[in-house]
Amino acid sequence: MKSGRIIVLLLLSLALIGSTACNPFGEGSDEETRPQLVEVIRGNLTLSVSGSGNIAAAKDDWLTFGSNGRIDKILVNENEEVTEGRMLARLETTPLELALTQAQLMQIQAQVSRNQAQAAQAQAQVSQTQAQAQISRSQAQTTQTQAQAAQVQAQAAQVQAQVAQVQAQAAQVQAQAAQVQAQVTLDQAKLNLDTAQDVYEWPEIKTAQLAADNAQSYLRYAQRNLDDATIPSDIETWTNIVEGAEAQLEITEDILEAILEARDPDEVAIIKLQITAAESQLEAANLQLEAADLQIEVTTLQLEVADIQLETAGQTLAEAQKHWELEVAVLQLEMAVLQLETAEQTLAEAQKRLEVAGQTIAEAQKQLDRDRVTITAPFDGVVVRIEAEDGDTVSEATPIIHLVDLSSMELKAGVDEIDIPIVKPGQRAIISVDALPHLLLDGEVSLISLTPTEEAGLIYYDVTINFSTADTVVRDGMSATVDIIINERNNVLLVPERAVRKDSRGNPTVKIMADGQIQERQVVPGINDGFETEILSGLLEGEMVVIEKRTNTE
Repeated sequence: MKSGRIIVLLLLSLALIGSTACNPFGEGSDEETRPQLVEVIRGNLTLSVSGSGNIAAAKDDWLTFGSNGRIDKILVNENEEVTEGRMLARLETTPLELALTQAQLMQIQAQVSRNQAQAAQAQAQVSQTQAQAQISRSQAQTTQTQAQAAQVQAQAAQVQAQVAQVQAQAAQVQAQAAQVQAQVTLDQAKLNLDTAQDVYEWPEIKTAQLAADNAQSYLRYAQRNLDDATIPSDIETWTNIVEGAEAQLEITEDILEAILEARDPDEVAIIKLQITAAESQLEAANLQLEAADLQIEVTTLQLEVADIQLETAGQTLAEAQKHWELEVAVLQLEMAVLQLETAEQTLAEAQKRLEVAGQTIAEAQKQLDRDRVTITAPFDGVVVRIEAEDGDTVSEATPIIHLVDLSSMELKAGVDEIDIPIVKPGQRAIISVDALPHLLLDGEVSLISLTPTEEAGLIYYDVTINFSTADTVVRDGMSATVDIIINERNNVLLVPERAVRKDSRGNPTVKIMADGQIQERQVVPGINDGFETEILSGLLEGEMVVIEKRTNTE
């Protein structure tokens, strides 16, 4: 705070001039010191620490591209103000896009190679397995073929037994039907006999007519089955049934005719003959049914024998197949191990090429990223320097644009080691620019270096003072000095620092001029800046203090 100090010094000089004019001790003394009167005045006292250094922008950056390439366009000029986020330069992207395409092609080729390796692996496994299976198959072929032949024969025998059983069951059914029909015929004849011995009435005539109609229908049914039969046993069975049905039809028609003609004696005789025929027919049907039952028992035994033969043949075939499959499995395992080792090596190489292609694509995409192929302003500022031109080939490390924020500046000043303990962050500072003596700037301590710097035997620490200015005449790199305000008092009583002394008891005192006499008075001093001392109590404004001024004797 040079201006405040200059004002205080001027006031002191005026006071000294006045006191000299009224000095009761006169001038021209031959002693080395002589008293001098100084008036107690009110003023401002500032305790500060000084330092010097150079001004720099608080925020500046050399901007680079994030990728190697050829500059397509520089979009700003030197000394141009830019805002945060504005694009300042860009690279040509065609070579990068070509590199990406080539990397993608390499990846596709690597994928094809991997797929081919996998296909070759699978094909080799199939080929080796088939070859070994063929070797094993030739060794076990005879045993298996015999077992298969035995199995086929057993299956044929089983089928024949099943056919015979079905035929026997059909004959049984036919015999049962013939038995039932014979029983019906016998029962009907007996009924007819009973009826013929009585006088016929109209309901009986209707019953006889119905019996004749039923016999006619059954005959037609039996005849159709006979026409459809192809197996000799079926033809024989249905032939017998047709003959019985014809006889039954003839009987029912005769009964009906006898009823209608009322020839009772003859009719009874005829019916008796019919009963005898029906009984014979029933006995034949029973014999036929017994034969069918025996045939079913025989075919059942044949089927059981065929099942046993088939089961035995199946077990023999299973044993042959098991023996063959075991040999095949052993050979397949041995060949699979060898094939797997070769295939794994081929597949690993293809996979490695695929990974390299993926890394190349990632790198190409990274190079094409907008943040890497363009330069944008990271903050508001001024482009102070451009180190490249359109068409230049640059790398990631090449500085292109120097961007500086001139609205926020800082001074890095060296402060003596003696003063550094009382300097704290946040303290106010007054900056004087050497090239602009009329300009005083307000700042604030932001950082104190922890490590010292030695220069010409002096130890000092760098103190950073931040300040803002809208004055564009303040430039980066200018020399400046700073007064860091440690303490300050306004409108306080001030005396020269050397006016305050201590008495024999150690109490601070000053000498004053009162009533033409020099008196000693105890005071309470405040701060001092090495030139002036603040008096908190003990003096009044306008009083005169006595100081000793050294003079040269000749």
